[in-house]
Amino acid sequence: SGGEDCCYKIWDSFGRQVYASAPLEFTVTSLAWTPNGDEFALGSFNRIMLCDRHGWAHSSHHVDTGSIFSLSWTEDGTQVAGAGASGAVCFAQKLGQEVQWESLQATVKDLRQVHVTDLSAAAANIKGPGGD
Repeated sequence: SGGEDCCYKIWDSFGRQVYASAPLEFTVTSLAWTPNGDEFALGSFNRIMLCDRHGWAHSSHHVDTGSIFSLSWTEDGTQVAGAGASGAVCFAQKLGQEVQWESLQATVKDLRQVHVTDLSAAAANIKGPGGD
């Protein structure tokens, strides 16, 4: 949860507080968990943050939206959209995500780059003891 105290808090299923952040610069105006519950995004005035389920903030980014009043994750939990008080919409994408299919592995490097590796070719280049 988040609110006027400029902090975000995590609660267990019994309603007990298990984490409280240090105060942020502005009020926490929105918070949304990823579909799998491993991470959450929170919105504040011109700011979007990504935190893990323990409360540790992985990243914090400035956005020109005013206060972010609503956040929504994609079904796979890789992107989040935020609606700001100014009428602007912001989008954030988690980097470093990896997906593997058969012998191919794809890693999101940045907003415009996905690195694909053929793991079978990489394994063929590894020589064991006694190899040349």
